[in-house]
Amino acid sequence: MTIFKDAPNVDLAKELALDLLDPANFTPMSSVAGGLFMPAYENLWTDELLAADPNFAIIKEQVSVEDPFIGASWPAEPNAAIDAIRAQGVVEQMIANVTSKRMSAADAVADAHQKIVDIFEEGGIMQP
Repeated sequence: MTIFKDAPNVDLAKELALDLLDPANFTPMSSVAGGLFMPAYENLWTDELLAADPNFAIIKEQVSVEDPFIGASWPAEPNAAIDAIRAQGVVEQMIANVTSKRMSAADAVADAHQKIVDIFEEGGIMQP
């Protein structure tokens, strides 16, 4: 929620934000939002909200990770080979090959896999 500088009724906007974050108001809104409007604070993960959709418990688990996302290699330690995959656009090229019909999905996956193997082996991480 954002209150812009020089906005009229700043005090009322703050009151609205706090009211919306009250679990009594937040839970009904979040429970019908299909996962698009989820808690940012631990106290908003109420039993009622978690019971609204079986996927919400999974979302809560995912956003409550003690050691959060630290890069594309997560949950492994940061890795230059993984960064190289992203830098070279291997995944994006794979999708482009399929959507442009240059390759079948199976061929595009095989091509991307080989590029990833090449990147790892070039970096000294030999693949079986």
